[in-house]
Amino acid sequence: MGTQTIVYGRIILEDNPEKSIAYLKSLSDENYPWIRAEHFSDGSLEWRYYYDNVVVGFGASYKGLEYDWGSFMLKFENVLRNISFENAKVEMEAEHSFGPYVFLEIEIQRI
Repeated sequence: MGTQTIVYGRIILEDNPEKSIAYLKSLSDENYPWIRAEHFSDGSLEWRYYYDNVVVGFGASYKGLEYDWGSFMLKFENVLRNISFENAKVEMEAEHSFGPYVFLEIEIQRI
């Protein structure tokens, strides 16, 4: 029996958010750890519903992802290479015998 790992966060888009959201909606992945379109929100593209930048949220649950975190981050970084973003924040919660905790928090700035 494995443990549940929850990954969630947000991506702050810039420039052409429509193009970035279209890319996120096109994601289809059949290899673990999956990163799929269903994991991402659409974000609001109507200017009055966001202040400065469109924010896209994401979240997914996995079995024991903390043991394959490197593979997940390589795939996530590939997603970021294909969109126009200001920064992204990823958090991972792992479930162990002593309860859930925030295992890792990463903020990625576009250079």
